[in-house]
Amino acid sequence: MWRWRDYLKNTQKGREELDKITQMIFDEKKLEYARRLLARGKNTPEEIAEDLDMDIEVVKDLAKNMTA
Repeated sequence: MWRWRDYLKNTQKGREELDKITQMIFDEKKLEYARRLLARGKNTPEEIAEDLDMDIEVVKDLAKNMTA
């Protein structure tokens, strides 16, 4: 019986797919955290980008969309 867990753990393609999924989740969590920091208004977009190792333009776009 074929199982997803076996595929994700025991094949190169499966591990690559799992890495992509993990990275997508990590990136989404960083965006969520950046939004929360921006909402508090205590940090500049530049500080947030530096602290979260994000592209400054992404953080500026988040800030712009939050005020729009």
